[in-house]
Amino acid sequence: ATRVRRLRKGLAEVMSLAALSRLNDGQLFAKLDERVNLKRVYKQAEFIARMLTVSTFIDDALRMVLEFYSQKVTMEILGFSEEMSAPLLLISILVQTAGAFSVIAYVRPGAGCILLLCWCVWHPVMYQQLKNAEFVVETLSIMGGLLILLAHLSHARVSRSRLIGEADSDEVKRVEQRAKQLGLLGRTLLVALILYSGWRRGHRFMSNRVFSRLEIAVWAARAADGVLGLVLLAVCALVVLGMRSRFCALVMAAANFISNMFLHPFWIYMFSDSYYKFPEVMESLDDERMQNYPMTSELYASHQRYFFFQSMSYTGALLLLVVHGPGQYSIDEPDRIELASLTSKGRD
Repeated sequence: ATRVRRLRKGLAEVMSLAALSRLNDGQLFAKLDERVNLKRVYKQAEFIARMLTVSTFIDDALRMVLEFYSQKVTMEILGFSEEMSAPLLLISILVQTAGAFSVIAYVRPGAGCILLLCWCVWHPVMYQQLKNAEFVVETLSIMGGLLILLAHLSHARVSRSRLIGEADSDEVKRVEQRAKQLGLLGRTLLVALILYSGWRRGHRFMSNRVFSRLEIAVWAARAADGVLGLVLLAVCALVVLGMRSRFCALVMAAANFISNMFLHPFWIYMFSDSYYKFPEVMESLDDERMQNYPMTSELYASHQRYFFFQSMSYTGALLLLVVHGPGQYSIDEPDRIELASLTSKGRD
């Protein structure tokens, strides 16, 4: 009797899956909406994405407050006068705090995004990191997430205008066109970090000249690295074109989150008594001694924490693409599909 019940249950599951496979997007989301409040899921996912995206700005502002004197000394080392260092730090704290609060609390989030975008442009200049390619592409990728959020806000403004009968006005058409452009630009910048990583892997493989039998394992590892680089480049192309971009962004966000937990566990070094080598984050200073400079565990943990939250912000930027979609300048969603708009609960 138990086996018969299990068989019937298995057949019922197979039949239900077969039935779901024949449904279109609207019918599928309607079925899901009967069991799950998709509007609540949408809001929670959007909040998590926004929170992660601004996490690096919150961490940086908090670091400046708690380490104000050392940050001031760093500014003076970088060439800023003593009179300018303190005001610049105060402005940096204010801009990042105000921008992050606006995005998280959803209080004038558009203005918050613009503040954070301005900070992203100024940040590499202030710390003289324009020659640090990885630093720059990480910043560009986070800017891509903020632009996707701006595109969503513009689309929401257009939707509200249509509800009150102003869909044909020139202002609404201009905002809608700007939203499409912001979505495309955001997707393009979002993949900057992945594109850079894929290029580096491919470059390492192409520059490899090891073919001896004794080092065949090294060559195989290089080949695998090159293949992974090609895969990353293909994923970047899909995201930019807006083809399976939600799925690609979700996979990249999960991979980035997991790798970040292993690569930058700053909490491990906080209570250590060991010394570590200075990470390669000050290439623009052209001081090779800094690369082997012994660091205390506290200083090393501080740098690892910076990398951790920088990577978390990139994860949040990818999730913003998952939540809001690629926009109308895309292959998959030329008519723009919102998770919440596909459900009855999303329209209440």
